[in-house]
Amino acid sequence: MDSLMGALYSQVVWLAVLAFPLLLAGGCLSRWGRSWAVAAAPWSALPPIALALWPPEAGNYPWLLLGSTFGLDLTGRIFLLFTALAWGAAALYARGYLVNQARLQSFFFFFLLAMTGNLGLIMAADMAGFYLFFALMTFAAYGLVVHERDSEARQAGKVYLVMAVLGEVLLIAGLMLIAAEGTMRLSELAPRIAVSPHRHLILGLILVGFGVKAGCFPLHLWLPLAHPAAPTPASAVLSGAMIKAGLLAWLRFLPLGEGAFPAWGMVCLVAGLIAAFGGVALGLAQSQAKTVLAYSSISQMGLMTGAVGLGLLFPAAWPMVLAALCLYALHHGLAKTALFLGVGMAGAEGVWARAAFLAGLLLPALSLAGAPLTSGLVAKKLLGDLAAFIPAPWAEIFAGLLAGSAVATTILMAHLLLLPWTQKTGKGSPPTGRQWLAWIVVQLGGLIMVWMIVPGWLAPWGVKAPGWSGEAAVTVLVGGALGGLLWRGAKKSRSSLLPPLPAGDVLLLLYALGRGARQAWDRYGDPVVTHLVRAYLTFVWQGPIELFGLHALLATSEKGLLRWRVSGGLFLLLILIFTAILLC
Repeated sequence: MDSLMGALYSQVVWLAVLAFPLLLAGGCLSRWGRSWAVAAAPWSALPPIALALWPPEAGNYPWLLLGSTFGLDLTGRIFLLFTALAWGAAALYARGYLVNQARLQSFFFFFLLAMTGNLGLIMAADMAGFYLFFALMTFAAYGLVVHERDSEARQAGKVYLVMAVLGEVLLIAGLMLIAAEGTMRLSELAPRIAVSPHRHLILGLILVGFGVKAGCFPLHLWLPLAHPAAPTPASAVLSGAMIKAGLLAWLRFLPLGEGAFPAWGMVCLVAGLIAAFGGVALGLAQSQAKTVLAYSSISQMGLMTGAVGLGLLFPAAWPMVLAALCLYALHHGLAKTALFLGVGMAGAEGVWARAAFLAGLLLPALSLAGAPLTSGLVAKKLLGDLAAFIPAPWAEIFAGLLAGSAVATTILMAHLLLLPWTQKTGKGSPPTGRQWLAWIVVQLGGLIMVWMIVPGWLAPWGVKAPGWSGEAAVTVLVGGALGGLLWRGAKKSRSSLLPPLPAGDVLLLLYALGRGARQAWDRYGDPVVTHLVRAYLTFVWQGPIELFGLHALLATSEKGLLRWRVSGGLFLLLILIFTAILLC
């Protein structure tokens, strides 16, 4: 009887955790349910936090999708813990940050859908469930990117959507090849992919497809545009939680620890090092705080990409690599969430409020730099220990690059803290009580996880609570001093340490190449072909519209689709239809 009740409890719990935010998202579409849905949104993070701390046995649902299974291993528990905390804090913060009530309901509709997808992919133990929730998170996040509905947001949304669709196409191709191996369970994929005749093609599709979401170089084009365009609480979860979904996908789908893949390992390692240092260099050329943080995320994800490369190169090191990646994802996710939420706190007034604001920025900034007594130190130390698995002279080179990245990150954090927005008082609206509470929750939650919870989980890999390190202290002092000297030596009229560059880097080069190709076509292209194409399009599309007089109908339909409740309802309906088709 007890075993039956336990099985029934686990069956209900897994679905209830996901049904709660999904139900609230539906409530945002109805007039009578908007207020309670928005009010309950921050509470939707508590069930997944409890699930991560006290996970029940796996839940099997043969009737759901293609046969779904939910469960949590140690990696899933760590990712679910910091992801749920980031979403919950951002939801509470948004209630005090967004003052337009109509926009608030629109925001929370897409926010809760993306949150459901993010939590669901962590809990999924089968390939179909993982992909469904990953796609839900990806496309719902588009509503967060374009929330402001200005030109900057629309441009960022276009780039985000193009990159997202590209990633999804590659993922579908890769997952179809994986499904041909005869299993859908994530725990059984790695050994089968390692011996598959299509293993190299699968690795390439998975690395690129999920690399778009992870912000991996050179697939990061959307990230420095989307983070500044989105509202502050959306930027916090984009950087703190959602890009980690790409990293988790690599951990779930790549044959890590099952064999050596030198070519792909070197690709990840080189791309990671370019992102680690290139992200810092581009961040120093920015004057907007959220853009600086976006390039900082690219840099930090570069380190994690490089660690995945080490796992592909040296399978014997994989247990240590996995521990380092889990702790690094935890530390970066919460630190970056706190920094993004801190952007909206710059209007704090009064001596004590300003002191609390600057101290709240300094703590996560020091953590990213790897200062003593922070989670960043433990994460970077675990990465440094991987040098024991690398043959000479590459071990010394790796250690030097890791130390150099710590100094570079410190310089970037010094640049962030010395930007004018942190120095001016009375700029923007004073933060509300909900904003302060959310910021405190994510800071304290991060400290509790780093000092009390996760070290116990990762103890078999030698992970301990943060301690003191003289070497780390010197690194932070050197990086901070260099950042201060560079800032002080810059002209007062400039707010960036390097010559200012617009956000977008590689994308700007692609735009320039596109404009050049278009100008060349306009000048040298065959005008006959151009006229034929235009005539064909006019005949196919414009002819029926003229014939049946559909102008007014199309204009009215377009206006209706632009309303977020209509588009949001259709999006939710498509999800339900897709789920029903899979159930049949």
